[in-house]
Amino acid sequence: MRKVCAAVIVYNGKVLLTKRASGEQHGGFWEFPGGKCEPGERLRQCLIREIREELSIDIMPEHVIAQTRVGDFFIHFFKCRYLHGTITLTVHDAFYWYSPHDTIRTSKILSSNHDALAAIRPYCKQV
Repeated sequence: MRKVCAAVIVYNGKVLLTKRASGEQHGGFWEFPGGKCEPGERLRQCLIREIREELSIDIMPEHVIAQTRVGDFFIHFFKCRYLHGTITLTVHDAFYWYSPHDTIRTSKILSSNHDALAAIRPYCKQV
């Protein structure tokens, strides 16, 4: 089973979602950014590397808030702190700072991300 890490990046009471590129599998759907671990790579190292590659920002993974299995993949969702950098998209079509109180876009979030989406409420500000 392959290990995958996803970043639930919290900043100013919202969390970062990225939109999968239209030409990719599940293109047009929103997700928490991340990727597959390399052989021998630790989960937190993987997440830091993937976010630097995909978004050009630095994060600090804190702890796992959700886990799920999808086919041959086991996804670990980490609550992360946004440290610094300006988001530059390299593999996604868009990004969005999401609040769990937003009703827009929730129908287009990958189903594998739903448990993490439910787990973020305590970390987000009330509107």
